[in-house]
Amino acid sequence: MERAFSCDTHNMIRQPLAKVKGKIVMDEKKLLGRITVNPDIFGGKPIIRGRRLAVEHIVGMLAAGDTLETILEGYPWLEREDIQASLLYAHKMICHERIEPFLMETGS
Repeated sequence: MERAFSCDTHNMIRQPLAKVKGKIVMDEKKLLGRITVNPDIFGGKPIIRGRRLAVEHIVGMLAAGDTLETILEGYPWLEREDIQASLLYAHKMICHERIEPFLMETGS
């Protein structure tokens, strides 16, 4: 069965500190609070908790097939919630994005 998520984020991160499948899950606002912007770091790109690790880097590692465990091993200070926050931030950035076809007229 296919699952579709709207831009209103998935139910499991709406509760302040909810227990989902036996795990404590942070709410959306708290998660997004982990994502910061500092004009002196990476030109103001979104970073994780003020550190020199960009959200795009985390998303890129996941897209390349890295596991959560591999990423967490590579960055000992990083927490699972930081990765979840990165994905939530990316989702928020693209959820209203539309691709419009660019039609070019040809000189026939």
